[in-house]
Amino acid sequence: MAHGSVHGPPPQTPLSTSPPRVPNYHNPQGISTGGSQLPRSQEATTSPDPNTFWGDLVIPAQWPNGHREQWQASPSLELLVNAIYHWADTTIEPRNEGGLAPEKVGKLLCMGEYSHEHNIYALCDQEASSFSFGSRSMREYLLNQLMAKVYDLYGLPYETSTTAQQSSSRLDQLVRSLTGPTARPLLTREGHLRFLLIGILIEPHTNFININRFLSKVPPLLNPRTGDTLPCSIPRHVFPATADPRMTQCNNIALYWQGRT
Repeated sequence: MAHGSVHGPPPQTPLSTSPPRVPNYHNPQGISTGGSQLPRSQEATTSPDPNTFWGDLVIPAQWPNGHREQWQASPSLELLVNAIYHWADTTIEPRNEGGLAPEKVGKLLCMGEYSHEHNIYALCDQEASSFSFGSRSMREYLLNQLMAKVYDLYGLPYETSTTAQQSSSRLDQLVRSLTGPTARPLLTREGHLRFLLIGILIEPHTNFININRFLSKVPPLLNPRTGDTLPCSIPRHVFPATADPRMTQCNNIALYWQGRT
């Protein structure tokens, strides 16, 4: 498996003192995500009270003059995403790919019971299947292309993994001769954090429901800082009360351009 260069903007620390930039639908640069690494093995001890453990998942980033222009992931949200990312990377096959393949992203969304309209994997897979003419290679090629397009549109960093597919189908062999090895976009840890952060800003209540559904289906996740188990639920009050108007507008613009390309 060959990895290419990381796509997307460089990571920013959540406590950065530099002023955040105004977001746009191509690249929400003001969203800070951090990049702490998760230990590969820790023994769980105690599970804290979710009502007191979680702080706000989204916090304001401020200019030096105090004017609020953007939101960023809080340490609590970084903690949650690091734990989910590690669990997915080390539990869902194929393991330890160095990023989340489209199928793993789809698995996480399905476990959270996201509706079809909120499941980017399901939407991309549906479109890819409708133009695949029964070819598995064509479907996977189109699916990877569509997922990469969505990641680029929302500024989600990912790496590219190139794999050679094996199939006895003549149609698949013809497709591979035209497309070459399949380039799969692997969502990075930062990309996964940005993805969840944008979703929370656009639809906080929906993500409150879906994230808790996901947590109810997996073993207790580990706190990467202490090795203790994280709470198995997240209360509603740590999510934003309402959707962020600016991010919602950016999302609508992104959906418009996605439909035109």
